[in-house]
Amino acid sequence: MIKTIHIKLLLIISLSILFGHSALGQNFPTFVATQNVCVNEEVTYTGYGLDGSQLFFDIYESDGSTVVSLGNVLTLADPPVTVMSGSDLYYKYEYINYKWLTPGTYVVKIREITSSGCEGSNATNLTVIVSSLPDISSLSFNVSTPVCKNTSPVFTVSGLSASTAYSIGYDDNGVSKSVNVTTDGAGSCSIPVDAIDATATYNVESVSFNDGSTNCAASPAPSLTAEISLIENIPPTITAPAAISVNVDAGTCGAASAGVTLGTPTTADNCGIASTSNDAPVAFPIGNTTVTWTVTDNSGLTATDTQIVTVLDAENPTIATLGPIDVNSDAGVCTYASSQLTAPTTSDNCNVASVVASPASLVSGANTVTWTVTDDSGNTNTSTQIVTVLDAENPTIATLDPIDVNSDAGVCTYASSQLTAPTTSDN
Repeated sequence: MIKTIHIKLLLIISLSILFGHSALGQNFPTFVATQNVCVNEEVTYTGYGLDGSQLFFDIYESDGSTVVSLGNVLTLADPPVTVMSGSDLYYKYEYINYKWLTPGTYVVKIREITSSGCEGSNATNLTVIVSSLPDISSLSFNVSTPVCKNTSPVFTVSGLSASTAYSIGYDDNGVSKSVNVTTDGAGSCSIPVDAIDATATYNVESVSFNDGSTNCAASPAPSLTAEISLIENIPPTITAPAAISVNVDAGTCGAASAGVTLGTPTTADNCGIASTSNDAPVAFPIGNTTVTWTVTDNSGLTATDTQIVTVLDAENPTIATLGPIDVNSDAGVCTYASSQLTAPTTSDNCNVASVVASPASLVSGANTVTWTVTDDSGNTNTSTQIVTVLDAENPTIATLDPIDVNSDAGVCTYASSQLTAPTTSDN
C-alpha cells in the first residue's frame, strides 16, 4: 500500500479573559505561556469576552511590540470574531483557526472591544515557537532484493538532512512501525525490518524531527511507491566426488557403506549451505551403484549431482581336491570324456559360473585332470585329480567257415600259420 506522510495537530490554547468594567475597556490579567508548533500546523485559540464584544488576536515578533504581517507568518480564518450571545452574559467564547507558515518565535496577544467601544489592554500574551518541518522533497528509500530466506532485507532511507535525528514511521511488510534514527553525513539511514520467508512489501509512512520537543513531522506525506523484496531464488551448486571402486568385503558379495569412503562434494551458495546428504545404501552390491548427492541452501533451494561407486569381486572361488579314480574307457573307443566325471565341490562369495575339467578327453592310462572353477566376476581357482582310464572291453573276431587243406609236403600235418586269420577288431 502506498502511504503518505501527514501530520495534523490541533492544539487548543484557552486564553481566559477576566474582565471588569472600565471606561477604557477591559483589564486582562497577564497569562504567560509558551506554545511549540510546526510549520503548516493548524492551531485553534479560544477567547472569552462580554456578549456582543469583538475579540482580536494580534501577532508580534518575539519582542512583543513589532507587529507581524499576517500573510508572511500565518493564515487567519475570520478576524475579528464576535462573541456569541447566550445566557451567560460574562463568559462567551469563539474559536479562531490559525495555520503557522514561517518558522520563528512570535507573541500572540488577545484583546477585546466591547459593543460600547471599550477596549481591553493587551495583557494576555502567548509565546509561540514555530519549528520547521523536515525537508522531504528529496526523500527516497530502497529495499534490497532478493534476500536469503529467514533473513532481513536492507531498508535504506536517503534524501534527508545530514547528521539529523529523525523519527521515521514505516510499513514493515504490513506492520506499521516507528524508529528513531540519526542520518549519516549523506543524509541516509538504515531502518530495521523483520526477517522474511516470502515476498514482502515496504514503505515510508512518516518523517518527523526527533528533537525531544516539537517532533515536527512533514505534512503532507510524500507519495512514495512501495518497494518489494523477494526471496533469493538462485539454487546452490554441487559437484559430487569422483567415481570410486572398492572390493567386496571378505566372504560377502558387497561392500558395507560404513567401510566405503565416498569423499566430500564441493558445494557453494550465496545464502549459505543448510545441509548436504546422499542416498548411499547400507551396503553396496557388486557392480555399479549411482549415489545421488543433494545440497540444500538456507533458502530451501536444492541441487543434485551423482557419483558412481563400483564394487569389484576380487575374491577367488574355492574348489575341493578329489582323490584318484579309475574309469573304463568309453564304449568303442580307447578314451574317456572328462565331462562324465563328477565335479568337485565348489563355492564363491558371490556365485559360481562354471566348473570345467581339462583335458576334455582322457587317454588310456593315468591322466592328470585339472578342474577349474570360475565365478561371475571371472575369478578362478583349480585343483587336480588323477584319473586312470582302463580298457575293459574285449576285442571282436569273426567266425570262419570250414575249409579243407592238404598236408604239408613230406609230412602228414598242416602248419596252421598258413591259415587265413578271421577278421578282428578292438576298441
